[in-house]
Amino acid sequence: KERFHAYHRIQVPLAFVLFMIVAIGQFLKYKSTHFGEFAKKIGFSLLIAFVITISLGFFIAFDTNSGPLYALIFASFFALVANADYGFRILKGKLDHIGASVAHIGFALLIIGAVISTSQNFFISQNQKGNVAQLSDEFNNNEDMIIFKGDTMVMGDYFVHFRDKYRNANRLYCTIDYLKKNPITYKEGDYVSMKGSAFRAIKTHESSGDFVADWSQDSLWTQVTPAEADPEEVPEWKPGIPGERAFTLEPTLLFAKEQVSREPAIKHGFSEDLYTYIKYTEYENKVDENGYLEPTNGIIGMQTDVALNEFLTFRVDSMIEIEELPKELPQNVVLKRAFCTLTDGVDTEKLVIAIVNMDDGTPLTFPSESVKFKSLLALQHKDDQLELTFQQHSSSVKDMLILSAEIFPQINVLWIGCLVMIIGTTMAIRHRIRLKRAS
Repeated sequence: KERFHAYHRIQVPLAFVLFMIVAIGQFLKYKSTHFGEFAKKIGFSLLIAFVITISLGFFIAFDTNSGPLYALIFASFFALVANADYGFRILKGKLDHIGASVAHIGFALLIIGAVISTSQNFFISQNQKGNVAQLSDEFNNNEDMIIFKGDTMVMGDYFVHFRDKYRNANRLYCTIDYLKKNPITYKEGDYVSMKGSAFRAIKTHESSGDFVADWSQDSLWTQVTPAEADPEEVPEWKPGIPGERAFTLEPTLLFAKEQVSREPAIKHGFSEDLYTYIKYTEYENKVDENGYLEPTNGIIGMQTDVALNEFLTFRVDSMIEIEELPKELPQNVVLKRAFCTLTDGVDTEKLVIAIVNMDDGTPLTFPSESVKFKSLLALQHKDDQLELTFQQHSSSVKDMLILSAEIFPQINVLWIGCLVMIIGTTMAIRHRIRLKRAS
C-alpha cells in the first residue's frame, strides 16, 4: 500500500509534467515564441483533450486518487492529439519527418491504456473451500482461491483444473487448464444447497450462472426447510459443468538466491488479458524417516479454535491433572490430560493428549496420533502457556495451490501504444540515418 501511495504522489505528477512538455514542446520556436500564435496552435488540441477526458469520466470511475489520474489521462490525450495535429497539419504527414510525433502518440496510448486497464481490472478468482484469509493477511477470499491437484473448480466464465506441478532448474511450474463452462439444466423439483441452505427448483430451467439472479429475479428457486431437504445431503448448486479445454496456462515461481518471485502466465485477448499467478504453494516438503512433514508449533489458548492448515481445526476442550501416575512413568513428574477435538468441518475426531512435566517444570513430549487425519499432535504446558506441536503425514497431503486470476480490460490500447511507439521510433531513427548519410 505504501508503494501504491508513493506511486501516485511522485510518478503521476512527473508523468503529467512530461506529457505536457511532449504536447507543447514542438510548437515552441527556438528563440522567441509569440504567445497568441502559440495559443492558437495548441488551442484545438487542448479543447479536444478536455472533451475526451470529461467524456471518459462518465464511463470510468477510479477507486482512489481520481484527481491525479484524470489529470494524467488529460495530459496523455493532450500529447496524443497535439502530436497528431503537429505531424499531419504542420509537417504535412511527411513520413521522413513525423517519426518523433508517431512515437509520442504511441507513448501516450501506452499510458492511457495502462491507466484505464488497471483502473478497471477485476478478479475472477474467489475462494470456495475453507477460509484462505486465516492462513495469512496476504490472502483474500474475494481474490484468491485454494485448489488442490486434480481438482476442477469454477472460476469466472471458466472451470479451472489443477493438472500438474513440477520444477525445472530454478523455476516451479503449475499447469492450470482453463475449461469451457457448459450450461447445466435443473429440472423441476431438483434440490440443491447454497450457502448452507436448501432450495427446490420451481420449474425446469438452464442456469444463468448467477444463482441470486435465478432465485430472486427469475423466481426459479424457492428456499425449503431442513425437514424437506437437508442442505448437507443434497448436491451443491453449480453455475455450469466443465467442458472441453479452452487453453492452458503455466504460472511459475522463480527462485533466485533466497528470494522467490511470482511470474504470471498471461492469456492475451483482443480486448482484455487474463493474468494468472501463484499466490502460494509448497515447493519443498521435507519428511522424516516415518514420512511426517516438519513440525509446526505455536502458543494456543484453552477452548479456542486453532487452524492447523487450510481445513483442519484443533481445540482443547478441557484439561485435568492426574494424581495417580501410571507405573511406566517416573514418579517425579506431573501428568495432565488434555481432551481435544480435531475437525475438518465434516469429520470429527476426539483426542486425549498427555501433558507431562518434571518436578522442576521441564516439559516432556508425548505426541498423540490422529488416525483419521494422519497426524501427530503434542502439547506442552510451561510458564502458564500451552504450546501445540503439529506434524502431518505426507500421505495425507495433496499438492495445494493458492491461485489468483485477474482480468485487465481494454489492455489492447496499451499494446497498440507499444506497437505505434516502436514504429515511430524506427521511423525517426531511419530519418536520422538518412540525414547523416546525406551530410
